[in-house]
Amino acid sequence: MRPEPDHQPDEPSPARAKRPAAPAKRSPTLRARLDAAVEAERSATRRADELAVVARKQSEMADELHAENRRLRDGEIREAIAPIIRGLARLADDVGRVRSAAEEPGGATDVADFVHIDQRIHEILHDAGVTPLRPEPGDPFDVHLHEAAGSVSTDSPLEDRTVVALRRPGLIRDDGRVLRPAAVLVYRFDPKTPEATS
Repeated sequence: MRPEPDHQPDEPSPARAKRPAAPAKRSPTLRARLDAAVEAERSATRRADELAVVARKQSEMADELHAENRRLRDGEIREAIAPIIRGLARLADDVGRVRSAAEEPGGATDVADFVHIDQRIHEILHDAGVTPLRPEPGDPFDVHLHEAAGSVSTDSPLEDRTVVALRRPGLIRDDGRVLRPAAVLVYRFDPKTPEATS
């Protein structure tokens, strides 16, 4: 009698191994979505490149504008100080003339020469848009315009914090900006002063 085979004929034999399944064909919708994603990535790359070019051009333009602004500003500054330089040159001429006259044997300097120099200085300040600030005695002391160079006691409360005398003029621009406060002596009310007790 023959032995029966270990396997049934309906079952696949171990010798017949399963073959790997053939790759499934991509569906048209999946293929379209993949193509759309690839195109979107290419479009994004192109857009990024375009933006990089625009950013580089903007940076170059900003650098050019900055350089042009610097040239214009330098030119404006030179134009603004030109009258001051011309005024200083005239003042230097006047001072040289006065000095030469004083150095000559028997030479003397006239007070009119110094008045002339003072006028030249004020012309230069005026050309620069600056006015001397000269508070008068009795003007109220203003911390924005004045600088206390000292104080004087007074028995009058009405004189308290008013200008006694000008020590050095201040300088104020046409736009109201104080370049240098005026140095002044200021009254301070002191009821114990001898005048107050009399």
